[in-house]
Formats: sequence, structure tokens, C-alpha cells
Amino acid sequence: MRNSSVVLIIICAALLCYANALGAPFLWDDEVLIIRNHYIKNFTYLREIFTTTHFQGGGEGGNFYRPLQIISYLFDYTLWKLNPFGYHLTNLILHCLVGIVAYFLISKISADRLTGFLSALFFMVHPVHTEAVAYISGRADSLTALFLLSAFLMFIKIPTSPGKKRKFYWVSAFLLYIFALLSKESALIFSFLIFFYGLCFVPKKKIKPWIPIYASFLLLSVVYVLIRVAIFGFPQITSLSLIAQAPALTRLLTIPKIALSYLGLLILPIHLHMERHFLVNNMADPYFRLGLVVLFFTVWLLKLTYRRWRSAFFYLGWFIITLIPVLNLVPLNATMAEHWLYLPAVGFLALATTAGVKLFREGSEKTKKIILALTCLLFLFYCPRTIMRNFQWRNPLKLYAHDLKYSPKSFILHNNLGVELFRWGEIEGAGREFQAAVALSPRYATSHNNLGVVLENQDKIEEAIAHYQAAIQLNNYILAFGNLGRVYLKTEQPAKAAAVLEKGQKLYPDDPEIIYHLSRAYKILGTSDLK
Repeated sequence: MRNSSVVLIIICAALLCYANALGAPFLWDDEVLIIRNHYIKNFTYLREIFTTTHFQGGGEGGNFYRPLQIISYLFDYTLWKLNPFGYHLTNLILHCLVGIVAYFLISKISADRLTGFLSALFFMVHPVHTEAVAYISGRADSLTALFLLSAFLMFIKIPTSPGKKRKFYWVSAFLLYIFALLSKESALIFSFLIFFYGLCFVPKKKIKPWIPIYASFLLLSVVYVLIRVAIFGFPQITSLSLIAQAPALTRLLTIPKIALSYLGLLILPIHLHMERHFLVNNMADPYFRLGLVVLFFTVWLLKLTYRRWRSAFFYLGWFIITLIPVLNLVPLNATMAEHWLYLPAVGFLALATTAGVKLFREGSEKTKKIILALTCLLFLFYCPRTIMRNFQWRNPLKLYAHDLKYSPKSFILHNNLGVELFRWGEIEGAGREFQAAVALSPRYATSHNNLGVVLENQDKIEEAIAHYQAAIQLNNYILAFGNLGRVYLKTEQPAKAAAVLEKGQKLYPDDPEIIYHLSRAYKILGTSDLK
């Protein structure tokens, strides 16, 4: 089968599974990253995009630095304004490109196009990727994967290429790695992957030409980290998740369950949902004991494949290396997230496909029939589940209500469900959800602000003011400044309104609501000095 035919099948598979996601609305972080993000609405903000953190354009803080994701929204906005269809189309195109690059990369490493084709095909339709594809704000994962896989494909061609081609591949890999770093911080894993590739496939006698290549990418990684720290400081763990607030020992005890759960999602992706929070507190937990068994089995498998089957060894190593950053050795904002499997899935699916193809080619007729039947069953199982999950992403009310069944202690899901209920006029229901969110996480500023809006709507002004103040005290939440200033004006307290809004304007000088209410306060006070 020609490469053009393979590419066409990969694209068709993606369209089959994700066409229904094109009609999904903006939701969750899309509110901040797109709807409220004034950086994406004018090219004059290019400097700010590259010199501020991820959520800054939407008026929120954080420590993420992903300018290329914001740049992609800038182009989307130029073409589509605030029509979510266009943003979803970009996500789908990126997912297709990742599948195509994965096909060429795995085919190259395995020296087998069938392995590359089947790996890419299953990658395209796997339900666990809906969180990265159907969710617009999940785009960082597909952008990073596209640049990182492309950089890897260029990288492995460098030493064997002559003259100008060698320089072309080297420069291309270097630039693509920079693009990956500017898409998501986790791209730093590339340095470990290329060293692992050398361990697998480069004989010691032929390592000399690779040394300057490795050194250049290692230097780039170090420079990136130094610049990142110099501009934004060390990443601060400010997450309110269970795992982030747990002791180090608890996080270590939880790792086996995390790893096993990820493995389960890749093999049997059922009960998909956002916001996975859990902890393991003692070694008697069955997940901890089973995790130890799986660990010993993995070590044995690594030892076996290293000696007899280097491509399988490499894919297993890829899966482990790319999984390590999301095991919460360093605390993250959730115990698990399905979109964190986007890159590890490349290694896992390549490993599974490599084993399946080998068994099919070398096995008996009965074995071949079993492998063929299993392949078809998996494809027929994965595609409908992906489509079904996408239908949930099309309806925020159904999505949040569904996911809360599996994560009832998620304050973010309660908050998001409350927002949707409020938009539909279900004020009391929204209030209950916001109260639940505040009870679960009293330090979550967004829920305090939203609860304040409900209370204000119910004419409980003093209570509303208290929650707006809490939102400002906890995290200088941008919407709380405008809301609190408006309430002070409504209750004929212009001096208090001006004081709050002046503080808000210093933090968020371009916010239109703060500017509007501040001008009202100054007018009442007889002051025209709008800073």
C-alpha cells in the first residue's frame, strides 16, 4: 500500500471518529484561553504572548508557558472569530498530522510500514484521546506531539545523511524541538528520548558522530530551562488538587495505582471522564501490591526485549519515559488526566502493534485468525466509544453531570456545572453546585466569585460581597474585581468601588469591565483621572 493511501486512511479514520466533535461549544478553560483572551484578538499582542504566562491574556495567573498554543488561537480567531467550529477543525487537523507523522516515524524505527500504519490507525481512533482532541484547550498535547515526533523523525536521519541533507535534518530537528518546547513544558522529555534511542540502536563503535548532535539538544534544553526560570521563576505548586497537597510518601504509594489506571485506559478505555482525584495511603492497598508485580514484570520484559527485540524495547521505554512526568513524582493539578496519555500512547500502541504483527507473521493459522479478529474487534470497540464520548463534549451540562458521577469530589466539575446551570437560568441549582465547590475547596477563588454572582442575583448583597472579597484575597480573580466594584456602586459606595477597581486595573489594565465601572466610580466621585 502506498504512503498516500495510508495517509488517506488515517485522515478518514480521524474524520469518522471526530466529525461529531466539530459542533461542540467552548467550555472549561476555553472561557479564559479564547473567549476572554484579548491577546488572541489582535496581532499587536505578539510580544505579550511570548513574554507572559499561559492564562495572562484571559486575566488569570498560573505558571504555564505555552505561547504557540496561544498563537494558534490567534490564527483561529482571525479566521473564525468566536465560532468554535473553526477551533475544533484546527484540533482535528492537528490530530491527523500527529497520526501521519507517527506512521512515518514508527515505520522508520520498526523498518515495517504495516506496524507504522496499524499503530497510527489505532492512535487516531483511540477513545482516550478525546480529551486532547474534542476539547479545544487540550490542543497543547497535539501541538507538542506534532513538533516532538517530527523533531524525532528528523533527528534519527541526521547521522546517516550526507552533506547538506545532514545540516537540513539537524536544523529542522532543532527548530521543531524549540516549537515543541514553546507548545508545552513536557517537551523537555525529548532529550531523554533521543538518549534512549542511542542506547537502543547506536553501537558503541559508531557513537562518535552522534556526540555533537546529543550535545546540541542537551544544550538547548538547559538554555530553555534557564530562560524559563529567569523570566517566570521556578514552577510553583499552587494546585488545589488532592495529590498536590498530599505528603511525598502518599504520592509515592499512589504511583502504582496511577500507572495501572493509565494502562487500563489504554487497553480498555471505559468510564472516560475528566478530573481524576484519588490517593493511596498504605502499602496494604491492592493496587500497590499489584503495581509491584507489574513493575517486576516490566523490568523482566525490558531485559528480554533489550536482548532479542530492540524496537519493542524502544517502544516500551518510550511509554515508560513519557509516562514518568505524569505520575505525580512532582505534584500536578490532578492525580490523572486522560490527555496526559497522548504522547505515551504512541509508545504503547507501537509496542502492542509490533507484538501483534510479529505474532501474525510467525504464528500458526489459528494464531493469525485470533490476531486478525482481535484487531477488528478493538477497532470496532474504539471507534463507537470515541464517537459517544464526543457527543458528551457537545453538551456541557451532560458532560459535567456525567463526569461528576465518577469524580464527585471534583470542585472544578461542580463549579463548571454551576456555570452551565446559571446560563440556563437554573439559579438555585447553580448556587448548590457553587456551594459544593467552595465546600470541597475553600481556596478556589473562581467558585467564590461565582457563588457571589448567585447570591447577588438573590439580593443577598452582604454575602455576595464577602465571596467577591474572598475571590480577590485568594487569587486576585479578575472577574471578582468588576463584580465587587459594580456591587459597591449599586449600594452607593463609590469610594470603595474606586479603591477595589483601581487595584484591579493595576493588575489587569486592559479589562473592559474594570475600566467601565472605574470610570463610573470616578464620575460619581467627580474625578476624571482614569489611570
